[in-house]
Amino acid sequence: MGNILYKEESYQLVGVLFDVHNELGGGFLEAVYSDAIQYELKLKSIPFEREKQYKIRYKDIILPHH
Repeated sequence: MGNILYKEESYQLVGVLFDVHNELGGGFLEAVYSDAIQYELKLKSIPFEREKQYKIRYKDIILPHH
């Protein structure tokens, strides 16, 4: 794990995730953590796109969920 491609960005992102975990702990639904992470990213002026949608192919069909 010596060569991290985006070292500073990775450090910032892990910091955000630890901040959220330290504040909320465990036991919430994914949506709660997503909201908290979004808040922290905005607070720290880190650009992001939330829940980007894309089609998922499974065998010969496109799944109905994104």
